[in-house]
Amino acid sequence: MSDDRDYDVKVESAKGEQQKPDWERQAETVADWLDARLGIRFWTLTGLVIASFVVGTPHMLIQYQCYGRCGQNASAFNCQYLGVRGWKVTDSEQGKCPRLRLL
Repeated sequence: MSDDRDYDVKVESAKGEQQKPDWERQAETVADWLDARLGIRFWTLTGLVIASFVVGTPHMLIQYQCYGRCGQNASAFNCQYLGVRGWKVTDSEQGKCPRLRLL
């Protein structure tokens, strides 16, 4: 190949860069700042927070009440749990109140 060129490359126009919305740039700035200060701890904490909203947090059975016909063939339960998100009252799963539950 020779270095002799008999043509010049000239860019007439280029696709303009799309500007990100202001909120997105600010969110990236905050995330970068937190990542620089906290590193892996920030991402671990972020993952745990997101998982708690999606999957739930652990709750322990405190009390349950039987309504209607009680015993082995109970018709309805009211399960009351205490956990990370506070006091929760739920219906039973298949006629039973599990001791630990993600809510």
